[in-house]
Amino acid sequence: MNTLNLQKIKFNTESYKKTSLVYHESFPKIERLPLWFLTLRASKKNIDFLGLYDGDDYIGFSYVVTKDDLTYVLYLAIEPEAQGKGYGSSTLKAIGDYFKNNRIILNIEKPDEGSPNQKQRLKRRKFYLKNGYTPVGIHTVELGEDYEMLGYGKHKVTKSDYLTLLKSFVSPIFYPFLKRSIKFKS
Repeated sequence: MNTLNLQKIKFNTESYKKTSLVYHESFPKIERLPLWFLTLRASKKNIDFLGLYDGDDYIGFSYVVTKDDLTYVLYLAIEPEAQGKGYGSSTLKAIGDYFKNNRIILNIEKPDEGSPNQKQRLKRRKFYLKNGYTPVGIHTVELGEDYEMLGYGKHKVTKSDYLTLLKSFVSPIFYPFLKRSIKFKS
């Protein structure tokens, strides 16, 4: 594997087209925000919409939102042909290095014995734990799906921190609608 490099994704480029395909293949419809919305929000300085490359080869993307010292990995996806080659781990390391002074969080679908993709959920959780992420003690139900929040490092994250970050991402106008769709579980 060559050195992983990250490049900002711009609308209507080859990277954008590839990202659109990977995005739609990797995430269930209920978990996908409109790509035009993600692209528009990425013009803000605290949002990084990045294509992942090994040399010139596109291998995936990440979408990262930061508010103060809290960084949220909203999306991370590797092209199916590139999976299992260490790119996901390299990307998490690159994010950890770039935001080394921040608390880094992400949400994963909660492993649930009744879910149709239980094996995938367990594999995903194992992957993040292997890469230094640990449960932070926050569980949410968002749009009917149960999520577990994982964090990198030993930084405390509160529900209020999470909501403040989301508010900065969607803007104060849309935040009341988003907040109503999130339920915290104990």
